[in-house]
Amino acid sequence: MAAKLNLVLDDEIREELAQLVPASERNLFVNEALRARLNILKRRRATDQLEALRRRGRSVPTVEVVEALRAARPGTSEISRTVGTEELLARLRSRERVEPKEPIAAAIAAERGARLNAD
Repeated sequence: MAAKLNLVLDDEIREELAQLVPASERNLFVNEALRARLNILKRRRATDQLEALRRRGRSVPTVEVVEALRAARPGTSEISRTVGTEELLARLRSRERVEPKEPIAAAIAAERGARLNAD
């Protein structure tokens, strides 16, 4: 449902709006501009709330986060099942190549390798 509002615009903004946006598109233009700005405000508010929670909460080691994610995911990859959390994290930190053992993961890795070699 739409509602009619009276807004006061600066002369400069009103003139630019009249010059650049056809009259038939101004409502849509203003709605999209407001929606974009409101989304930014919502993200900032959510970020502030998360930051406040982070400051109040305890620090969670990466190993615990990885283990919790593994437990929550329904089909963990073969590499996740065969390599322990500590070893996997150590490999990732050292940028050692972790070979996937699932066919789909292997195909994705091969494609990525081909793209890297092409560049």
